[in-house]
Amino acid sequence: MILVGNPSVKQQPVIQRLHLLMLDAIAVSAAIRDNAQDDGEYLPDDLVLSFSNDYETIISNLNEASKNAPWLKSLGNN
Repeated sequence: MILVGNPSVKQQPVIQRLHLLMLDAIAVSAAIRDNAQDDGEYLPDDLVLSFSNDYETIISNLNEASKNAPWLKSLGNN
């Protein structure tokens, strides 16, 4: 993975770790999809919604860490 935007030395290992976890999550979700299609047993909607909520939490956390995050503008740090 190429780290775009010059993250700090402190951030680089955690960004790399998140990237690897996301790649794993993509692979696992593809396996879940394949299993569901092969077996004709699909996931309950509430389980999919739970995963969607987790994804939204990740995106929210990353947005808050971004220099363009709305909370920074309110602090006058842009």
